[in-house]
Amino acid sequence: MMQTLIKNAKIYDGSGTEAFIGDILISGEKIEKVGETIEVQADRIIDLRGKSVSSGMTSMLRTIRISERDAASAGRHEKSKPPPV
Repeated sequence: MMQTLIKNAKIYDGSGTEAFIGDILISGEKIEKVGETIEVQADRIIDLRGKSVSSGMTSMLRTIRISERDAASAGRHEKSKPPPV
């Protein structure tokens, strides 16, 4: 299984705590370890010094877009309803 080591990233873990500079070890498609310093012989090493990593951003943005679309759609339906008598 291929291992990728992401080094020196500013990591936002989603817990609400301050971000920290650290490493992320990925085996195949699974995150195996997150920590301040990971020492391992990986197949690929990516240095993200000066860059940030965060979990869940894609899903969060997708949810926001869907919510905005649904809200806009609901607004159209509200306007099409006849006024109350």
